[in-house]
Amino acid sequence: MEKKTIGAFIAALRRANGMTQRELADRLNVSDKTVSRWERDDGAPDISLIPVIAEIFGVTCDELLRGERRSAEERDEPSAKGEQQIKYLIRRAMSSYEIRSAISAGIMCLGLIAAFICNFAFLRARLGFFLGITFYLVGAFCQGIFVNRALLSVEEAPGRDGFKNRVIRLAALVFGLAVGLLAFTWPMALFGDAYAGIKAEPLFSRGLIFAAVALAAYGIFFELVMRSMIERGAYLLDDRGMDVYRRNFRLRRTLAIALAGIIAVTADAHGYLRENPQIFVRDRKFYDSESFVEFMGGPQVQGDVPPAPEDPDAVKEPEEPVLTLKDKNGDTVCKYVWRNYTVESVKVNERGDSPFPITVVIKRAYTNAWQLVSIIDNCALVIYGLEIVTVIAIYFKKRGK
Repeated sequence: MEKKTIGAFIAALRRANGMTQRELADRLNVSDKTVSRWERDDGAPDISLIPVIAEIFGVTCDELLRGERRSAEERDEPSAKGEQQIKYLIRRAMSSYEIRSAISAGIMCLGLIAAFICNFAFLRARLGFFLGITFYLVGAFCQGIFVNRALLSVEEAPGRDGFKNRVIRLAALVFGLAVGLLAFTWPMALFGDAYAGIKAEPLFSRGLIFAAVALAAYGIFFELVMRSMIERGAYLLDDRGMDVYRRNFRLRRTLAIALAGIIAVTADAHGYLRENPQIFVRDRKFYDSESFVEFMGGPQVQGDVPPAPEDPDAVKEPEEPVLTLKDKNGDTVCKYVWRNYTVESVKVNERGDSPFPITVVIKRAYTNAWQLVSIIDNCALVIYGLEIVTVIAIYFKKRGK
């Protein structure tokens, strides 16, 4: 027992109790190679096994972590070395859990990539959605296993409360990722054709909206679960931790209300602009009948024009209809021939006594207006994202720690 390490101490205790590595491994439900690595100091037991090993050999956890026995007077007081060993084992368990959580998140991201490939490469939107949701569920299932394993690994360890809290918070982020990805790909199932896929613009625009709504609902649900866990003692906080939690809760509630108001105002403005594309239509105004008739492509017709004598040998051309433009009182402003087929609509002034200006809108103006509406939709999505990111940044800057 000269060498004061966990491995050397376990080897000495095992030999003193007449046990083989295989017998100890069977009692701990591990392999004999694992026990051999412990005794060579190539590794250390999981923190969940420390109390079990200590009970098998009749020593305290602190003695096992120190690598030596202590006097009866010292047994009731934890040693600095034992506490350092516990912190090391907890850090190692947390590092292992973080790596496993990254694997779960990676599986979910692979699901998103697979869904995109099915939709954009093979034009199978619904197949892509169901393939993606399979990956999301597998990732969430793996994360549930990793959470359970991490919590069991420190069930009897001192200082486990902080570890459990970190495990729960990281699990909430990974499960939130699954919810967000599921909502983001949901438009593939709702709007995608089974054999045509869904275009990138509606997929991303609707997907981002669905994801934002789903994550907001998930945040509310998680907040309720956290409060329930705190009340039941499953999520332990000291007095300072409770003060920080309450302060952060009030900050989250205030920012959530502010964000909802900002998004509501933005959505209202976005909806108004989208439902009224005519406000973006650029028109032409004419303040006299001569310029208007010239723009329409035909000569101005003055009164009733007598027909020309017919030539029996001439080829008859189709007659062009003569249109009459009237003011709001029904009086004739001018007569003209509509030969400019790029014109979409003609409207006289309905305010005041004069029929001028005459407003003319060409077809291209409507096309440009709808293109501008599409740009506004994309800009609105960017604005929504910036609003959300800004509020999140404010929260992380002002939250208590």
